[in-house]
Amino acid sequence: MRVLVSLDGNLDDALCRASAYLCEAGRDSAALLSVIHPDAARETHSGLGSGITPLGTSTGVLLNVPTPSTPMAEGRDQAVQRVSDTRLAQLRSLAERYFSHVPVEVRVDISGDPAAAILDAAAEVKADGIAVGARKQSGLAAVVLGSVSGDLLKRSPVPVLVIREDMRTAVA
Repeated sequence: MRVLVSLDGNLDDALCRASAYLCEAGRDSAALLSVIHPDAARETHSGLGSGITPLGTSTGVLLNVPTPSTPMAEGRDQAVQRVSDTRLAQLRSLAERYFSHVPVEVRVDISGDPAAAILDAAAEVKADGIAVGARKQSGLAAVVLGSVSGDLLKRSPVPVLVIREDMRTAVA
């Protein structure tokens, strides 16, 4: 059995422990996946402005002064790559910590639809099951915003294990 473990930015400890236990029990392999929304990567600015400060009147109208601009330190593509590289390093660290007893691969995907990205990755790695974390949401937030784990439960062709972020797991 091959388990796809989908980890978000929180890289939840309970999900890693439960998934690693599941893999160890069956001597299975795992694939660790983190899906990053493209909007999560923010460009950084150098902090070096033009040195010109706009001056305003008492009515709030700006005087005829050039608008200051902050030069970009990295562009959008560079920001996405930086976030992706950071997340990949985190996944490798988790693989060493929790999944050292089974074969594991790590991957990062950039997608605006996390559920679709997880299902695509599960198909690519030929996963027999998916393990995913879930956060507590109020009833209205869950209805309006939906949830990735809920989407997976509805759409996945393979079993889905959902671990709440507040669950405690036994320490081996």
